[in-house]
Amino acid sequence: MGDFNEVCYDSEKSWGLRKRWSAMSDFREALEDSKLEDMGFQGPKYTWSNKREGTGLIMERLDRGMCNEEWRTLFPFFSVRHLDFWGSDHRPILLEFSDSWDPGNGCGFRKARRCGVLLNNWNTKKRESHRKEIAHRRKELGLANRADIPKSWRVIRSLEEKLDQALEVEERYWCQRDKVEWMKSGDRNSGYFHAHASTRKGCNRLSGLFDDNGQWTESKKGLEEIICRYFSNLYESSSPNLERINAVLEGVHAKLSDQMARFLGMKFSEADVQKAVFDMSPIKAPGKDGLPAIFYQKYWGTIGMSVTDCCLDVLNNGGSVQGFNNTIITLIPKKHSPEVVSGYRPISLCNVLYKIIAKAITNRLRSVLDGVISESQSACLPGRLIYDNTVVGFECLHGIKRRRRKKGSMAIKLDMSKAYDRVEWIFVEKMMLKMGFPEQWVNLILRCISSVTYSFMLNGEVSGNIIPSRGLRQGNLISPYLFLICSEGLSCLIRNAQIQGKLTGFKCSKSGPVVSHLFFADDSLLFTEANNVNCLEVRHILDEYGSVSGQVVNYNKSAMCVSPSIPSCEGKRLADLVGVNLVVCHEKYLGLRCFTGRSKRQLFADIVDRVWGKLKGWGEKLLSVGGKDVLIKAVIQSIPTYAMSMFRLPKSLISEIHRLCARFWWGGSMEKRKMHWCKWRKLCTRKEEGGLGFKNLETFNRALLAKQGWRILKNLESLVARVLKGCYFSRGGFLDAAKKDSNSFVWKSIIWGKGILDAGMRWRVGNGSSIIIYNDRWIQRPSTFKIISSPKLGSNAKVERLISPSGGWDLQKINCNFDKEDVQEILSIPFGSGKTEDTMLWHYDERGLYTVKSGYCIGQELAGSPGVSNNLAAKKWWLGLWKLNIPLKVKIFIWKASHEWIPTRANLTKRGLQLDNKCPMCMTETETTIHALWSCRKLQYARKEWVPSGRVLINNYGQFFDFIYDCFRLLCAMDFEVLCVTVWKVWCARNSFLHDRKRHDVWNSMNWSRVFLGAFQQRGYVVPDKGVKNNLNEIQWQSPDQG
Repeated sequence: MGDFNEVCYDSEKSWGLRKRWSAMSDFREALEDSKLEDMGFQGPKYTWSNKREGTGLIMERLDRGMCNEEWRTLFPFFSVRHLDFWGSDHRPILLEFSDSWDPGNGCGFRKARRCGVLLNNWNTKKRESHRKEIAHRRKELGLANRADIPKSWRVIRSLEEKLDQALEVEERYWCQRDKVEWMKSGDRNSGYFHAHASTRKGCNRLSGLFDDNGQWTESKKGLEEIICRYFSNLYESSSPNLERINAVLEGVHAKLSDQMARFLGMKFSEADVQKAVFDMSPIKAPGKDGLPAIFYQKYWGTIGMSVTDCCLDVLNNGGSVQGFNNTIITLIPKKHSPEVVSGYRPISLCNVLYKIIAKAITNRLRSVLDGVISESQSACLPGRLIYDNTVVGFECLHGIKRRRRKKGSMAIKLDMSKAYDRVEWIFVEKMMLKMGFPEQWVNLILRCISSVTYSFMLNGEVSGNIIPSRGLRQGNLISPYLFLICSEGLSCLIRNAQIQGKLTGFKCSKSGPVVSHLFFADDSLLFTEANNVNCLEVRHILDEYGSVSGQVVNYNKSAMCVSPSIPSCEGKRLADLVGVNLVVCHEKYLGLRCFTGRSKRQLFADIVDRVWGKLKGWGEKLLSVGGKDVLIKAVIQSIPTYAMSMFRLPKSLISEIHRLCARFWWGGSMEKRKMHWCKWRKLCTRKEEGGLGFKNLETFNRALLAKQGWRILKNLESLVARVLKGCYFSRGGFLDAAKKDSNSFVWKSIIWGKGILDAGMRWRVGNGSSIIIYNDRWIQRPSTFKIISSPKLGSNAKVERLISPSGGWDLQKINCNFDKEDVQEILSIPFGSGKTEDTMLWHYDERGLYTVKSGYCIGQELAGSPGVSNNLAAKKWWLGLWKLNIPLKVKIFIWKASHEWIPTRANLTKRGLQLDNKCPMCMTETETTIHALWSCRKLQYARKEWVPSGRVLINNYGQFFDFIYDCFRLLCAMDFEVLCVTVWKVWCARNSFLHDRKRHDVWNSMNWSRVFLGAFQQRGYVVPDKGVKNNLNEIQWQSPDQG
């Protein structure tokens, strides 16, 4: 539709000169060749007017709607209306259409599915033509460069731009297939994306399986039969007895308040649906409709109303979910090359329309679960972290192993077989109703989980179809929260057994709480006294729970450890009563190794192995220096984060990780070392101080542990705080706690982290009744936060004595008893009503809350880590460098050159290499950094082109830093960015000549840099940042060609 600027017939024009017959004929033939036909119109005939008066008036039908036969089939009911002239010489054209689908249930999904099918067909054709285009562009560019008489640089630059555009589309394609979210753009990383996506595809390929009879099968049909048979059995309900369910649920009480129930019962709104859409990751794998979330986000203005109506019909009006709930299961190997189906983890790929509904439900459900799920469960809920259960679990295991009394204790670690896949829907329903969830809400959730059908992604093809009668999909947004409700049934059984005296828990200390069980999703750890009664009761509870919930304990993989006071033969007998294996100590808990009697270095050796495994496969050609920077920061340095949040890692292990990162950063392979131009600790300094901002893992370790201390301090009623308080600071506060040799490794680690809190915490003055004037930290003076005046008011005087009866500071008393410096500090403290309690805050955050980032900075100061550059001018330069809008690899090159860390011959000679230090370009002067990049006589003519008019830069600089800083001060931002790219290009030309004997025309470096930089800045980022959900211009969906 639009202005075609031509008419088909004479009758479509009024007055004026007649149209040329040949032009009208050509227009009709073009429409015929394109298989387009006129859609007709309603209203006035002519759509354009010259708006003159009298005989000079001319009107024509230049605007029209055209369509092909396929479009008419899809949308048989349509109309084109010519509207009134308004502010233009063209009439607006309104197209109204309704499709052939009935607007009833399921229509929205059928639209999405049809759209997905058409787009997939279009994409197949488009991909093939795109690959041919890239090959053609490369060939054209090669011929242009190799010609005896080169074409003009304008032609070559035009060809480069076209190739860049084609490669950018290719990069987006592989980026989406790769599913990696840490990679940033700025360099061409298509090779990386292609390699990583191909590796994923190879790892996920299913080549063969053993069937139930032990026969190896590789045929497509045979694999499909094995998979369908296995999952049909897995997802088939065991039909639990209703009476047994009610008996098990006798101990479950209604925890949902009336206010919570009313909140859940509220009608969903358009805002709820829109929030669900834009909360989704844009390019996560789509479901059967083939459309990722970015399609809905990008075109929400067009399809939003239709999608919203469709979702609200399900959420508010009891509409069917059947059409949305066709789910593809993709099988992800749990280990390398599994040979049986159970060795694969089924991950569900749900349609986005269903995800929108599930997300809206989840957003509302998770807000009430914190008050419903017991504190022993720490998964998924706001304010609860995996670290809570990890600390309590390791503390209890430490207590059990140190217990020498005759009555020993035991810890049982359970392995639930296919926990999500075996959940019985009826049990979830009865649990929710018993807990007080509204019946309408329960019915909505049951419709979502029980209307599913499964197909399987088998080596890239969808096959099979089964209808389950139980199970929660891994990949469904609601599933984790429904599993928490399911596992709450087991928690209630254990708690009731305790109340009835049938089961005893474990106390780490006399004043601490009793801990009987810890859950993190399907990971379960039980604690009790080691005797026959408790073992039999545990087995009875597990059998009762399994019979109604569908859960099956894998007793072969479950294990039990007992106190040292229990003889091994007695421990084996008790383990047999439960049906589990007896071990000296559990191998792992929540992914972390238990450490009883083991070398700390050996305990965490797998972290080094994982880091080495991530780094060793990267070739020099796949990742640019910018890619390496991001890989180290976003992936490698995050590998030990979980362990460092719990334990103080050995210095030798951290040094080994730093060594591996340094070797990777400076180039070469993991087996072959290249020259390191500086120590790793210099790279770990902040960017504004001349470093690269890599993390010093020892300081980062301490900052993470300080976060655990902060959470204990601010949540004293939490389970983890009560357990630790009972063990280590029952008579005082956390900040006064210390460590002993007999304490657990967890506690010793937290105390080490507490050193950062001690350096940055102070009191916020409320009523002043808790703060001792001369001993406590309450003054806003960093480092000490203490009064420096002599104690005239008495050593134990409190701040409340400095507050006047009417409120506010007592100025006379303060001026009489404190030095001038202290008076200013005290009066600068904001004072409220004086009725609130005194509280502890973190000084280095505006909100008073501890953050790992601010803690890391304080930790670096405590460790005495100096910056590379400490003067103000240098700091200004470093900050300016990293804010430039140029590729990251160029920034890093300028950073290296500023430090004299590039391999010029002079720099290499200083490093002890025996070679001629003359410049390979001019062969007259010593090749220093400034010489190679600026003052070489081979660059003298080009310098005139580089320096903008009115800015004359002398060429007798001794250091490159002096030169680049002068340019930074004198040039505007755009010119300076071009200069940086030009300097980088000169270095590339130097290397190309030195190693490949290829000469490049440096005369055109400035022009080339402008074109290159313009293309980079216009292109912007390619991969969306994980944390920014609504910035959708980064990866754009492209519509099919017209017609």
